[in-house]
Amino acid sequence: MGKWRDIIIGALFGAAFMSASMAMAETYVPLRAEVVRQSVGINTHILYKDGAYRRMEDVIRALDYLDIRHVRDSAPRARPDRPLPLAEYIWLNKANVRFNLMIRGGDYDPANAIGGLEKLEAARPGAIELIEGFNEVHNEPVTYMGKTSLEAALTAQSDTVRLLRAHPTLNHIPILDLTGNDVPEALGDRGDYHNTHVYAQNGHQPGKWMDQDGHWADGKPWAITEFGYATNPQSGWQVIGVDEAGQAKGLLNGILDAVQNGASRIYLYELLDEKPDPKSKSNEMHFGLFTTAIKPKVAANALRNLLRIIGDPDPVALTFTPQPLDMQLQGEPETLRMLTIQKALGETQILLWNEIAFWDREHGKPVQNAPVPVKLTLPSGAHARALYDPMQQSDAVHQFSGESSLTVDVPDYPVIIEIAR
Repeated sequence: MGKWRDIIIGALFGAAFMSASMAMAETYVPLRAEVVRQSVGINTHILYKDGAYRRMEDVIRALDYLDIRHVRDSAPRARPDRPLPLAEYIWLNKANVRFNLMIRGGDYDPANAIGGLEKLEAARPGAIELIEGFNEVHNEPVTYMGKTSLEAALTAQSDTVRLLRAHPTLNHIPILDLTGNDVPEALGDRGDYHNTHVYAQNGHQPGKWMDQDGHWADGKPWAITEFGYATNPQSGWQVIGVDEAGQAKGLLNGILDAVQNGASRIYLYELLDEKPDPKSKSNEMHFGLFTTAIKPKVAANALRNLLRIIGDPDPVALTFTPQPLDMQLQGEPETLRMLTIQKALGETQILLWNEIAFWDREHGKPVQNAPVPVKLTLPSGAHARALYDPMQQSDAVHQFSGESSLTVDVPDYPVIIEIAR
């Protein structure tokens, strides 16, 4: 399965999660901070040439701004009207991007799909870090062996996995299951990872959607290959848009919720708004972290700040053994969530956020939530150093004076307390 799976899965399943009141100090085993940072990827549409993705320079500029190098996109394949499109993938890989490449459905030919992957791997060895099955087969049906049904898609997925396992140059690459309604939970011969899409309904916080998707009976690893919020403020039901601040809060919280539930990787949807939509008729055109003019939205800035705050450049950042932390919390509401992470040189970061509604679904407006005060009591020898707020900046917003007991005002998105021992 390779080093990628071993590092990510081994660390994430030790997640420290808390949502109920604590009367006594508890022991938490922090995650490696860099493992959490590396779990974040993003969706692109680099073969869409009629909108914001038409210039690879803009795509690279946006990825550089976020410092994200894990990209999900469609696998290259030849079509009757064009040759095999490899140039964009090669260009991005030269900028240190690695791909999760999704096999597309329709009238499916396994040889054509695998042929594109084979040629990219030959041109840029290591560019492909994951291969993903068919996308949302209830929306994009797969025609295979004369049938168009969920059964046809499942058969095509299993046959493709068998061919990939036997391929001399692709057999080392982990495989993600297909996505779609009514897909059987048992993974069987459909790949190495469960796969799901998470879109919070009704402008809600992401937590409950992550919680229900984050548990598989067979205990095998899983990934979220689409998760996002459209910046198209709406009222109503189902997948409705929110404002830019709501998108930012939802994405930050969703990343941490996914980590807590053991997801190996979460691919945000998506990098750029695909096309201008001045009359706001299509939510699909508003999921980007950047506008069509490649202007960062609030979410792009907040995500950039978070990744900078938790980043760990130490050579052993992905392999060191984190040290446990004893800590007591007081005054926390049931909706409080917490994640502890640690860097190789010993800095421990405590991420706290209050998962309460930030969007008024009925009126299509943001909810203005007051922060909740939470008291932290740290173990003997530990002291607070700094407080970070990724919605504001990547530098500390407050420097502590070595307190071992402190009260933090926790908003409806993560704030980060850094401690040292």
